[in-house]
Amino acid sequence: MTGMREPTLYRAEGLDPLVAITDDGRLMATLDEVMLGWNIVPVAMPAANAGQDPGPVIWIEQGASGWTCSGVNFDDPVTYLDPVATACSLIAALYKAHTFADLEGLFLHAAGVRIGTDGGLVLLTGHYRAGKSVVTTACAAAGLQVFSDDIIPLDPGGRIARAPGLAIRLRLPLPDGLALQTRDFVETHEIASSKQYVYIRPPPNLLARRDETAPIRAMVSLRRTEGATAQLSHLGLGDALSETIRRNFAREVPAGRILEAFDGLIDEVPCFSLTYGRAEDGAALLRDAFEAARPEAAAAPATKAATSSRRRTTRPLADDAVIRRQSGAQARERDGQAFLTDAEELVIFQLNATGTAVWRLLEQPLPFGELTAIFVAGFPDDDPEALVSDLSRLIRNLSASGLVRIGAG
Repeated sequence: MTGMREPTLYRAEGLDPLVAITDDGRLMATLDEVMLGWNIVPVAMPAANAGQDPGPVIWIEQGASGWTCSGVNFDDPVTYLDPVATACSLIAALYKAHTFADLEGLFLHAAGVRIGTDGGLVLLTGHYRAGKSVVTTACAAAGLQVFSDDIIPLDPGGRIARAPGLAIRLRLPLPDGLALQTRDFVETHEIASSKQYVYIRPPPNLLARRDETAPIRAMVSLRRTEGATAQLSHLGLGDALSETIRRNFAREVPAGRILEAFDGLIDEVPCFSLTYGRAEDGAALLRDAFEAARPEAAAAPATKAATSSRRRTTRPLADDAVIRRQSGAQARERDGQAFLTDAEELVIFQLNATGTAVWRLLEQPLPFGELTAIFVAGFPDDDPEALVSDLSRLIRNLSASGLVRIGAG
């Protein structure tokens, strides 16, 4: 291919992984457009057996069929047909690899928008396809400054957010109900696109510079529901902690420190859920609510217990099997839910109200037969065999996670 370069090793300032790229210039041009304020520079390829630098952890090679990515976070090589899709994949892989090298920083799959005069940041979380990027774009179109639409690095204490310096990425096609004002904003500020994605770069005053920081003011979990009227509701502390932990992807940070940081965060900032149908309605409600000193919100909806017509059965534990908490296991409780970490801080295990009650009873070693007798007596309308099966499954899961020990008296 004319103009094709030999593999070049790159390092992004402040982002540890090294990346080897063979490219005719189109991928690097795309990265320059979407990674704002980054200092991506070529570095010398380490000599064999130098023993100093492990070399590249991600490889990208352009060929006749596109750009092939391999290395860390790629189980098998993946080929993308255009530089925009390749850039999307590379940025995600870079941040994932970075979390393995950074034992202090925390990272959330979340968007962030500055709202109000205090300069604080409202974090927008939610499950896959909850609409973080679209709502973030609608916020920018309404004149609010965006920190990120997908990745929020946090300081080690979890209270300060740092802008990643990335353009907003939207999935194509755009939602049918997107307002003309937002569509015009996207078209005006588009910088790169493919069949699947479009990147937009709002004006400098509407997109935070890389490494710009802001205190977290609130957390909002997005709930997109077709045709719904936008409504802001309080989010229970247990649900808020669960939501934050699930959006974390700093896998190498000890579980105990992750739990401590996020538990402290939800203790200090109000947590809400936002149900919405149209992105612009959600953005308008966020602006109106958080420009006020005290956001108005409905009470948290009651949590409904999940039911299933097919209940799994588990072989019951022996009545004389003694259940003990493992030494070093720690728990934090929020709204009747418990969040446990093992002594080595490798896992975070969430318990519902029933599981939390079990954990409390295990403050002292307890034979399984006594544990089941307590629950059979406490729930006389439930099937005793099903209770024993459920408790057996819970204890075995806790044991597998290093939180309890099953043994003889």
